[in-house]
Amino acid sequence: LINNSNHSFHEAIAKRYMDRNPDLQIRSAIHHSPVHSQEVFPITKNPIHQLLTSVGVFTSASGITFYQAGRLGERYEKVSFVAESQHNLVHSDIVTEKGSVFEARRQFEGREFLASTDSWFRPVNFYIGPDGALYVIDYYRQFIEHPEWMDEQTMEQYDIYAGRDRGRIYRITPRGESGAEWLNRLNLSAATATELVQTLEHENIWWRRHAQRLLVDRQDPGAVEPLEELVLNSESALARLHALWTLDGLDALEAGLIRAGLEDEEAGVRENAIKLAELYADQDPSLVADLQQLEKDPSERVRYQLLLTLGEFDNPRIQQMRQRMLFAHIEDRWFQIAALSAPSARGMNMLEESIGELASRPSEGRRAYF
Repeated sequence: LINNSNHSFHEAIAKRYMDRNPDLQIRSAIHHSPVHSQEVFPITKNPIHQLLTSVGVFTSASGITFYQAGRLGERYEKVSFVAESQHNLVHSDIVTEKGSVFEARRQFEGREFLASTDSWFRPVNFYIGPDGALYVIDYYRQFIEHPEWMDEQTMEQYDIYAGRDRGRIYRITPRGESGAEWLNRLNLSAATATELVQTLEHENIWWRRHAQRLLVDRQDPGAVEPLEELVLNSESALARLHALWTLDGLDALEAGLIRAGLEDEEAGVRENAIKLAELYADQDPSLVADLQQLEKDPSERVRYQLLLTLGEFDNPRIQQMRQRMLFAHIEDRWFQIAALSAPSARGMNMLEESIGELASRPSEGRRAYF
């Protein structure tokens, strides 16, 4: 997520979990990802600023895009791009897991991924193309501020819509690569169900997303068997992930495949399989027992999702398990909120049972819990 002055944040707990306990009062479920300042490094010549905020910090951040296409190389596989149109630049962060959430660090110190000396350069959004290139949408205007925020003198002196006939799109690829060669090769609409399933193994998210969309739109039963094969045997973790959710979209996901996801070697697949198990536990209650096998999963993100999901179920064994998980992660505020997000009675019971245990061993996390 993004707003004008905060270029990267995300929802740490989904709304459905927050809504289930009306007695849990927290101000926000948003985690601010950057571990660096909001400073930016423009190189614009003769800039004209019409700002309500300070010059040299994010004030018009937009278009956050996570690059997932492979063509730019390993260096960019965990990178997010943000447009900053007022300062004529594109900022990039390296995004990594940090406990239950994510953090973003500058990719480049003291400079930006892309900056222009041209004060009319106004990047506002991005697009990952089927060729794996990063496309930068340049609004290209003399002024980027909304008219209501501009002073009357500027409004009278200039054409504030100058550039409305110009706009540009930049295509970014590794140095020395050829031009776009994909324009005549976009034939997914003519692909068979089997071909679309195979496309879920493509390294570029553009192809995977559109293949999944077409499979769900078509509702072709012929896709089910190859999708099941993909879940069980594909060497691509991303393909296994897409296949699980595509089967869900086809209303053809079996509990056995969810179990395979819960046992997957890739943490991200296990995390998503927990979400699916939550959705299908009413149809197959034995999935609840499978979930309980993940209490000591090596991934903190997996354990975090597990704690959220277990709040949906009410039995003494799960109550004890949730309490153990809370104590094991008491220094993480999001684990605390996840534990207390269970419906009111369960959350209150956990709070009461925790007081003696936690108060006897004070720490920063335990004090925050109370």
